[in-house]
Amino acid sequence: MKSNFSFLADKYPDLEKLGVLAESYLHSDPNSCLFKLGAFAETIVNYMYDLDGLPPIPYEENTLANKIRKLRQEGMLNPKIDNILYTIRTKRNIAVHAGHDSVKDCNTLLSMAHTLSVWFTQTYNDASLGISERKERGGHAADNLKLSESETRMIIDEQLRKVGWEADTENLRYSKGTLPQKGRKIAIAEWPTDSSVCEWGSADYVLFCDLQLVGVIEAKAAHKDVSSVIDNQCRDYSKGIKEEHAQYVISKWGTYKAPFLFATNGKPYLKQLETKSGVWFRDARQESNIPKALHGWISP
Repeated sequence: MKSNFSFLADKYPDLEKLGVLAESYLHSDPNSCLFKLGAFAETIVNYMYDLDGLPPIPYEENTLANKIRKLRQEGMLNPKIDNILYTIRTKRNIAVHAGHDSVKDCNTLLSMAHTLSVWFTQTYNDASLGISERKERGGHAADNLKLSESETRMIIDEQLRKVGWEADTENLRYSKGTLPQKGRKIAIAEWPTDSSVCEWGSADYVLFCDLQLVGVIEAKAAHKDVSSVIDNQCRDYSKGIKEEHAQYVISKWGTYKAPFLFATNGKPYLKQLETKSGVWFRDARQESNIPKALHGWISP
């Protein structure tokens, strides 16, 4: 079967080789797959760093995180690409330090790595472009990329963890027996509700501080409009918290049982794309409160 990374072979054979190896390890050795995907992302960052002519980083500070930070400071990283790099890097680190080896994670990350490589070639293949032209081209290329819902969920997991929530869409799921616990600030995935507007009926995440249910989250694919979701699915999930979960409900505000409603497609907030970016939030404790866009997630 032809590799998804074969288009890189002529100009970037090292990237093609890493992509092919990552694919080959998917089922036989997912931990090695994550290693190779981390190396793939790092190689792209090294190419960017060199092609943009950025000054060398001192040896003791020459890490992938610092190079990404420098590219971000120079305006060379669209927020969507920044999110992809951050997600691949952190998953690689978990593989290195904790032996993580999820086939499902690898599948999603392989798709993200392919998305990253498409963006990279569209942005950097023309060596004649100046920095400002490349920034513009990179921004347009990123805006045209469409992440799947599974890719978006993985990015959201990382964003939630960054501000202090435990989040892991694959493992911290209601269907796998995950429940609130004292001492944990946890985002439990696919929490069932008595929804009247959604056939599936499960909130993408429900947030718990200890044993208290504090919020519901609806996650959409990265190209979807998120502003309208607050007053549709999120409101319905809050009202539809099951009676069997009443022990976790702090109080009721009219018919709402979860006070804070969130909707996102994983994209960082951009004023010019306000309804299609950021974290949309509504405090449901007062009916007069209206949805608004936040620049990031609220910590526990």
